[in-house]
Amino acid sequence: MFSRSFLWRSIGTFGNSRVNYSGKPKELVFFIDNMAICWHPEPKFPYECSKPLPEIEKPPESVLKISEEESYKVWSPQKKVQVIAEEMARKTHTTKHIWFPRARDKRAKKTQPDRPYL
Repeated sequence: MFSRSFLWRSIGTFGNSRVNYSGKPKELVFFIDNMAICWHPEPKFPYECSKPLPEIEKPPESVLKISEEESYKVWSPQKKVQVIAEEMARKTHTTKHIWFPRARDKRAKKTQPDRPYL
């Protein structure tokens, strides 16, 4: 049988035969207290691959010159401010008071400070 020292020596020499010739690390991992901090460099790829794909315009399916969404925008009545504010409050999970600013703050008299550094 093989001795352990021989086994470790052979594994060590085999591991050293595959050397990473780049001086830059492929990834870094630090452990500080109960945190693991990792750094992964961005993979390099050619500039040609980073360009966005060209948008393919599909031909309109209807005979009309405008799409269905555009016609809806043109012919539908405008929503009331209250309805828009309620929809925005639902979408952003906030109260309606953010979307209804108080008018009295706008009309309030702006008093000049008696000293410029206040």
